[in-house]
Amino acid sequence: MTCPALIVHSRDDARVPVAQAPELATLILDSRLVLLESRNRLFTADDPAWPGFLTHLYNFLSE
Repeated sequence: MTCPALIVHSRDDARVPVAQAPELATLILDSRLVLLESRNRLFTADDPAWPGFLTHLYNFLSE
């Protein structure tokens, strides 16, 4: 059995290199990777990446 997973990562994350995101995605069956233009690890409503984050999240949850 698999469970879909949404992996969201900031392209400019200073702590976790963006190169690790695709590696993680290959290890999780049925995962989808989304890279957002941000430096933040957590997205808040004042982050320019927020609308994109919400769009990807809503689309993922509606499938």
